[in-house]
Amino acid sequence: MRFPWRELKEAEVRLLAAFSEGQPSDEAREELRELIGRVALAPDADEAICFHGASSLLAELDGDLRSAIESRKNEIRQIERLHELARKNPGDAAALKGCDEADLQVRRDILARLEEAV
Repeated sequence: MRFPWRELKEAEVRLLAAFSEGQPSDEAREELRELIGRVALAPDADEAICFHGASSLLAELDGDLRSAIESRKNEIRQIERLHELARKNPGDAAALKGCDEADLQVRRDILARLEEAV
């Protein structure tokens, strides 16, 4: 079975952009929900940064802030783990694309905002 990882990440990025500009369409939310459901069946879904980021975004849009917080924490843990691996193996630094310190800080800021809202 093929899992739509790239499609999930692309849908997350589109929905995040729409969210920052206002309220995203129901169609975009449902697309992300469907992709999350398909990817959740992958044996390594829990290890995927984009799975947790997309899950957090969707939970936030659904008003489920506690789930959004938990998913965001998982996403941050995965990124921190990736940073640790890159420090131990500097030749693998390319794996940090889209997950550098600035990206990590953005996610921490989102988490702080979510925690304040609960």
